[in-house]
Amino acid sequence: TFDFDGGVSADIGMTAGYNHKQWTDESGWSDMAFSGGVNIPLFNYFTITPSVAYSLVLDRGTYNDAQDNEFYGGVTIGLNY
Repeated sequence: TFDFDGGVSADIGMTAGYNHKQWTDESGWSDMAFSGGVNIPLFNYFTITPSVAYSLVLDRGTYNDAQDNEFYGGVTIGLNY
């Protein structure tokens, strides 16, 4: 997390998935995701967070029904009371 003036902060992250014969007969590293988002405070009680991520399939043998690598995003609105 990186903090900026005005209560704004930015988050970056990475996750990796290991599949131990859950969806297939093989075990191995199945996927990895990179993400980032910006937390923007609104009106003392709300936070809006636009975010983006990229999911990378590492081994299709351990993740049989995996689609292509994907880029996706979203917006979260939070209420703090």
